[in-house]
Amino acid sequence: MKRKKILLSHNDDENPQVKWAKKFISKLFWAILLVPVIKWFWPSLIPMGGFELWHATGALWDWRVAGKWLFAWAIGVSLVIYLISGTDGDNEPSEILSKGFAISLRAGVVEEIAFRWLIFMYSMAGLYIANWILGGFNEDYLGLVRWFNVKILGNIANFFTFGLMHDYIFHPKYWVIGASLITTNILFRDGHMYQKWFGWINSWYCGMFLFYIALTYGLLAAIILHFLYDMLLFTLAALFEYIEIKRGKSRRKNFWGR
Repeated sequence: MKRKKILLSHNDDENPQVKWAKKFISKLFWAILLVPVIKWFWPSLIPMGGFELWHATGALWDWRVAGKWLFAWAIGVSLVIYLISGTDGDNEPSEILSKGFAISLRAGVVEEIAFRWLIFMYSMAGLYIANWILGGFNEDYLGLVRWFNVKILGNIANFFTFGLMHDYIFHPKYWVIGASLITTNILFRDGHMYQKWFGWINSWYCGMFLFYIALTYGLLAAIILHFLYDMLLFTLAALFEYIEIKRGKSRRKNFWGR
């Protein structure tokens, strides 16, 4: 008698996006819990003031000018995708705008506070401790974690960001700032896997640029630019959908995965 094949049901825990969400929530939880404790008892592990990134520099106009390349990229990519593929036709323009506003606001506030502040600072302490364990007993010994982040990941990140992040990636005094920036942005990038390969790459560049904004102009600037970037994408999607409705056709699948 032939044995019956047992078909196992799909386990959501094996879904990469679910795994990422659990990892993100775990890191955010421990960051909220431990960053204040570390800053109080062992401040040298996090060589930045707890609210240093909340100190804004420059005016709103300066932030807008700094983000011009981010907005130009959003417009260019959206236009190319529309010309190639059209629109999905699943939502009315008004619905795209209303939902887009809520999504953009949530992403701008939550993701920037989580990635560009809390997890960023928490990762500094983790990297410092890991480096100490793996040979970085003092400044005369690099340690494996420091060596890998500075010599390997740092040079790769600096190359692909065209030197824009050089002063932060290779911080002259605190190597953990650059190392934490890179590792935290990898987590940010992996959270956009649902957007396929283009979104995966695009989110890495956007994340690095938003780190540049946060470290240069402050976290509030990064929150506002992140919100405006996402809202610009939704506004363009609504505009293109309106055009397609007027033309009487709709033929694009949802490229952004939203």
